[in-house]
Amino acid sequence: SVDDTARTLFDIVLGLLVAWILYDTKESFVTSFRLSWSTFAQTLENRVDWLESFPIGFKLNVPLTHAMGEEIQRVLQYHDQAEELLWTQEIQDAWATSLCLTATIFGFSATIAVLMDTMWVATLHLFLLQTFFRLMHRTQLYLLGAVGRLFRGKKRNPLRDRTDTMEHDAMQLLLGMILCMIVVFLFTTIVVYYAFFTAVYLCVQTVALCM
Repeated sequence: SVDDTARTLFDIVLGLLVAWILYDTKESFVTSFRLSWSTFAQTLENRVDWLESFPIGFKLNVPLTHAMGEEIQRVLQYHDQAEELLWTQEIQDAWATSLCLTATIFGFSATIAVLMDTMWVATLHLFLLQTFFRLMHRTQLYLLGAVGRLFRGKKRNPLRDRTDTMEHDAMQLLLGMILCMIVVFLFTTIVVYYAFFTAVYLCVQTVALCM
């Protein structure tokens, strides 16, 4: 149709314009992109350190907070080392050149797709961290539900998709009480880290959608 043809022509023309701008400012574009990412990575590391200082009055579990903070910082450091190893000056120039070629041949939409894929690869470790804490949060919610049913003399029957009545002995109740105490003491810490990385990943997704 006429509208589709007009949109295609507009995408091609806009792609040629973007290709010309990228080619003319390729060095400054790559430098700005690298500087922006370095600033984001440094800010993220500082925020992780901030979480270890028990922000806004949260009473976090001290050993767990320090242990998770160290492991998260290690993940971020490994990512930075891999970035320095793989994201060399030659790779940066080749990436900028490929953006110019993509904009010239396939148009503006394809260029945005390449930028979004680049951002997804660069933030893959954040997605994995968010997924890890999401699974931990779901696990502790499941455990709290299971312990609650235990104290009420109930048991989940997945085969019939219902909750049945069941008598528990003293040892089962003792184990349930110990498990409940562990989950309760760690609950706030897991929730804070889960909320933090969810917010970070949502910010990344928002930037990608704005493209």
